[in-house]
Amino acid sequence: MYKFLIKPFLFLLSPEKAHHFTFKTLKILFAIPFAEQIVKVFFQLNIKEKL
Repeated sequence: MYKFLIKPFLFLLSPEKAHHFTFKTLKILFAIPFAEQIVKVFFQLNIKEKL
């Protein structure tokens, strides 16, 4: 979805406008109850220590 829909749209904007649009959209998204938990399920950082 990102590659075919969102990325072409963002590349039509100036870098500054794309940045502001992205962060305003994320702010709205995280205002929805449980949205943050859903995002955390899909985007986790797994750090494994090397000994």
